[in-house]
Amino acid sequence: MGTSLLGIVAGFYDASMDWRLWPPILRQMGDAVHARSCAIASHDYETDTGRLEHLIDIDTDYVASYESRYAGRDVWLHQEEYFRSPGAVWTSQQIVPDNELVTTDYYRDWLAPQDLLHHLFGVLDRRGSVVTYLVFGRSEDAGPFGETEIALLHDLLPKMQRGFRAGEAFRKAQDIQRIAMEALDVMPMGIILLSGTGGVIGANQTARKIIDTGEVLSIADGGLWVDWGWRKLRFRDLISGDGGRDRKNRAEEVPAFSVPRAPGQKPLSVLVVPVREENEPEVEGKPVAIVFVGDPDRPVEIDPAQICQIYGLSRAESRVVALLARGYRLDQVAEALGVAYETVRKHLKQVFGKTGTDRQAELVRLLVTGPAGLRF
Repeated sequence: MGTSLLGIVAGFYDASMDWRLWPPILRQMGDAVHARSCAIASHDYETDTGRLEHLIDIDTDYVASYESRYAGRDVWLHQEEYFRSPGAVWTSQQIVPDNELVTTDYYRDWLAPQDLLHHLFGVLDRRGSVVTYLVFGRSEDAGPFGETEIALLHDLLPKMQRGFRAGEAFRKAQDIQRIAMEALDVMPMGIILLSGTGGVIGANQTARKIIDTGEVLSIADGGLWVDWGWRKLRFRDLISGDGGRDRKNRAEEVPAFSVPRAPGQKPLSVLVVPVREENEPEVEGKPVAIVFVGDPDRPVEIDPAQICQIYGLSRAESRVVALLARGYRLDQVAEALGVAYETVRKHLKQVFGKTGTDRQAELVRLLVTGPAGLRF
């Protein structure tokens, strides 16, 4: 394979990882088969809908109209048997003869205004009813795609398929990582991911707020530190050597401690859990430990609207419950809401019945351990 074709394959891999790189690689691919337009498109046969995912040299108005109107009129895609097998390569004439194509609304209204007639298709992937394919277009004057272009696409397509699948797996992993971090952000407990050198790879919102105060946890010299007042300790020293122990022994040796703070403040509680498997080599930037941080002075934030939906409480009942979860006594709840003490007791009794609890402590535990305690 020539240097330029190797560049196309490498570029396809890169673009599969980063969609911003598609325009130049699509142009290279189009030039390789002497096409005027090039696109990666998808079509769902169950819903008869489709879209041009990445493309060059197709006007944006036509891109929008294809998705909204013409995907279902694409006469080539009506011949589904040609788009069932990944790796298949077809010319437009093999699917629908030109003399039949030019009589269709799809040709008259969408292809002809763009001076497009001859096309070349390569099936990248098929998942259930959804096909993803490459499509190259030429004008009538340029003539049909020949054996040379067909053979070239046949040669390139398997390599492009591997790149496409690798990119799909990479994007999926990125999505999982992003969603996981978003999920950690709503947790009321601080969560920090550490590298083998004690550096912070990631931290949820609660942890970042604790670190930002600089009172107990801080970041210096590329690592996380804990301050006991009389001395500072690097977390790197707490997690070093854990990779060589088995999971059972590591569980017995997990560092767990509380750190005193200024007078009037409750201590922070800290738990450091190794996550690297036994004999697993250390990889730079990969988490080797998770730090869990509890701050009892941070108020529990319960959204009354969420309580109403989850437990079927009234608005008045949810306001009472939200304050109880923050540690208010019944008399303090009554004062905060401007209602009589007996009214609060009445609401609480009704809440017990709706939540299946019979004690205030049990109710609060139900709230703070359930989804109502998440910080959205």
